[in-house]
Amino acid sequence: MANRHNKQKDNGITRREFLYGAAASIALAGGITVYRSYLAYEANRTQADRFFESFPDQIPGAASIEKFPTEGASHCLVHIQIVHGEPWFQIFEHYGADENSRITKESIMRSIENVQPIRRDTKKILEYLFRDQGIKSIYLEGYREKDPSSKEGIVKNFNLSMSELKRIQQLMNSPISKDEKEKLNKTSLPYYRYSTWALGNYGGALELIIDGKLKSKFGEIRRDDSLFDFSKNLEEKDKIRKGKGIDSPLLLKIREDELLELVSKSEDAIALTWYGGGHDFKDSIKEWNKSNPLDKFSFIRIKPDSYENVRLLTGKAEYKVQLKDGSIMTWSK
Repeated sequence: MANRHNKQKDNGITRREFLYGAAASIALAGGITVYRSYLAYEANRTQADRFFESFPDQIPGAASIEKFPTEGASHCLVHIQIVHGEPWFQIFEHYGADENSRITKESIMRSIENVQPIRRDTKKILEYLFRDQGIKSIYLEGYREKDPSSKEGIVKNFNLSMSELKRIQQLMNSPISKDEKEKLNKTSLPYYRYSTWALGNYGGALELIIDGKLKSKFGEIRRDDSLFDFSKNLEEKDKIRKGKGIDSPLLLKIREDELLELVSKSEDAIALTWYGGGHDFKDSIKEWNKSNPLDKFSFIRIKPDSYENVRLLTGKAEYKVQLKDGSIMTWSK
């Protein structure tokens, strides 16, 4: 009987072996199907998808990172929330502030100092993005494609301003007449305005741009005064024209849409931007994606460690500005 059993096994397979073989075949077929599905999934993933999914939840200098996914996105917008320095251009142009006044200069330097924690944190964030994520460029708020003052580039303008201020200061310290000093004061004003504006607004980004690690890109298209034509709401339009609606939802939305348009035209898969924390981008991206289903965005928002503290500090800060008629004006947000 034993020999007969062995003969049957040699000439065929047992039921158990048959079941094992069938299970293995099914598993193999299933594995092939899963693998093919994975390959298809990978083939459909974009560069923006891969960047978004692999982006860490913690990086140096960041208090928090929020991620808003969009499957099949053509672009991933990475927004570093910043706190701006005071809008000195407006104070000089609208109120006739005396830039050479000691009181005015002290306020300018104090306002720049108030945002230094943001500068240090954003520099850490940018160094990480450059070193570990391979990001080579940054879209800057206030750096406008159709603004003649932006065409030379932030670095060139800033370096020129600092060089001219140094040269003028040397002349001011030399034995010259009072009239010549007054002429030099007037000559220095545009350089002084630009350097303080650049330091207050671009801080950490400016350092990496000067070092050649990041390339600056236009973050807006039109000059502010041309934005008024896009306002359909007359009340909002009037506020913006009077300088009282700089942070109005309408104006913020227009400028956010401009950035998305610039990124779309550039075809950048990863777009790093330097914009104030008042810009959310989430709603603008949601609307954009509905209107542009073949050119969608995913979104990552990075909040620097010191963002909340600096925002609170600058919100409470008051600065004294001496006007050209000698009177003192107190400026606060």
